[in-house]
Amino acid sequence: MPILAVFWNDLSCYLRDKPALFWTFAGPIVCITLFGYLTQPQAGRAPTIALIDRDTGAVGERLSRTLDALGYKVHRMVTGDPNEWRVEIQRDGPGSTSRSQPVRMTLQGGAQESAQERSVRFDLESALAQLSVPVGSSGGIEISTGRSNAAPQHVTRGFQRTVPAYLIMFLTLNLLVAGANLAEDRENGRLRRMLTSPAGRPSVILGKLLARLTVGWTQMALIFVTGIVVFRVTFAAHPVLLIAFLSLYALAIGAVGILIGALFRDPDQAHTFAIWATIVLAPLSGISWPVETMAPPLRLVADCLPMGWAMRAANAMMAFNAGPAEIAWPSLALVGLFIFSFTLASARLRGN
Repeated sequence: MPILAVFWNDLSCYLRDKPALFWTFAGPIVCITLFGYLTQPQAGRAPTIALIDRDTGAVGERLSRTLDALGYKVHRMVTGDPNEWRVEIQRDGPGSTSRSQPVRMTLQGGAQESAQERSVRFDLESALAQLSVPVGSSGGIEISTGRSNAAPQHVTRGFQRTVPAYLIMFLTLNLLVAGANLAEDRENGRLRRMLTSPAGRPSVILGKLLARLTVGWTQMALIFVTGIVVFRVTFAAHPVLLIAFLSLYALAIGAVGILIGALFRDPDQAHTFAIWATIVLAPLSGISWPVETMAPPLRLVADCLPMGWAMRAANAMMAFNAGPAEIAWPSLALVGLFIFSFTLASARLRGN
């Protein structure tokens, strides 16, 4: 069949290209490992709380037990180190605080608190709030750490993020560069011979897309197996849906790559455009960092980019068990991108 002949020819050429093989299989693993370790959340030690207790009652003991239950190491001292978190309890009547001499909390922190400092401050204020409730009272103060009316932020860190992120980035890079090779086929006359053969334009494009999909599926398998076995990432609750979505993405980007090869006559220009398009658009798509941390105008840019669609959908499926409803609009957008790119590339090749 003409399609299979084009497919096998393209795949054979790809397998003989050693730099392409490196950036298809070794490059993603290197980046996943490096940036995964750099962004992996580290569980730090809970800070030590210095308790300066000048109270003659049971307030200090109750506060100490409360902080100990929260996982903090509490030690009592007379003055305290200026560089430590300190809670100072003023002298007061037995077992309670008074309005004239309230419990005073002294915290060390800069004008801009870090995330850990905010967490410690919240825990200390929560513990002090509990002191206003008499022992054994049923009307205790309940401290909530979340907001029921706030939408969850789908933010991931470490390997859970770098596995889908760099899979999408290198999948995009390799598909665009492979498609740009069409300009080289035109320059050396191979494209004209294929187009004048019984295969025809659609068979040539479909054969080339099939070759790129085969490489993409192999790349997905390698990265997912490495992520699950080596880096222990959480895989999708709907694995078939994830693979189908990424296959659709590879099909659409493969068509964009062929369009690039059809538009550029100079192979060097086609390759340069494909490489720099990936390098520039990857950070804007939320590959290098979570799109949720970007400014609103940049989030809008990410929502308009195919890599942004793929990253959001893959991240939601792998880390947050997203289903068909959550990835419906990115899938429809990718279908539209494929139809547009395939049609335009086919029309462009009509004149060759």
